[in-house]
Amino acid sequence: MTKNRIFAIDMTHFDSADMVGTFLPINSLGLDEACFIIRITNDTSADVIVSFDGVTDNDYVRYGETLQLYAVPSDDRTNFAKGLVVYLRGAANQGYIYLSGYYKLPGL
Repeated sequence: MTKNRIFAIDMTHFDSADMVGTFLPINSLGLDEACFIIRITNDTSADVIVSFDGVTDNDYVRYGETLQLYAVPSDDRTNFAKGLVVYLRGAANQGYIYLSGYYKLPGL
């Protein structure tokens, strides 16, 4: 009997001291797999703006908070694309911002 199993991508992080006020990638190589959940944890002393194209303000993560985004599939094919780069913008401050994600491999 085959089962869908859930796996985690390698977590990436970004030192918020490197923020320069323009969008910078938190995962410059993109997502390792097509994820159905991505999580951005802002463990810093300032708020950040999130972009999925490096230009558009798509979301906001308050300092000390976590943004968790779900791709709610009706057909098991709706996911955040493999290779998706997530960008952050904000003022330089202290702490790190983390990106984690979860994906399924059918039949394992």
